[in-house]
Amino acid sequence: MSTEQALELLEETEEAGLVHSTANTQTRPQFICNCCTCACLILRGLSELHNPRAIAKSNFLPVRDKELCTRCKRCVEICPMEANLYHGSHDKESERILFLEERCIGCGLCVHHCPNDALKLIKVKDEVPEMTLRDAFIRVEAERVH
Repeated sequence: MSTEQALELLEETEEAGLVHSTANTQTRPQFICNCCTCACLILRGLSELHNPRAIAKSNFLPVRDKELCTRCKRCVEICPMEANLYHGSHDKESERILFLEERCIGCGLCVHHCPNDALKLIKVKDEVPEMTLRDAFIRVEAERVH
């Protein structure tokens, strides 16, 4: 597969609402997985947690421009972790989209699918991943509660 074909495939999977995943290391990625919460046991497990961000760490979070947001609910529909919630009201002024940071894994699907560019991913921290996959497994084991 050429680089162009791989990038096209990544775009197609993102359009389909799949989450891009890879080993979070500084060395060359050994795989890129594109999954959903219904087919992937890892993503399904994360979606069932009340705090998936504690496990699936990301340096990025979406930020909403309330002026551009039309409350179309596309971000609510596409979010695999249910980090965006619609709060309806009897009047249009009180309608809003609530964001639950602890549920967000920073996948960016909400940003990609926002028809009004009301969402942007911003860098919120500078956590540097381990050098190798082995180092990442060692860190996970060290952080695990025994």
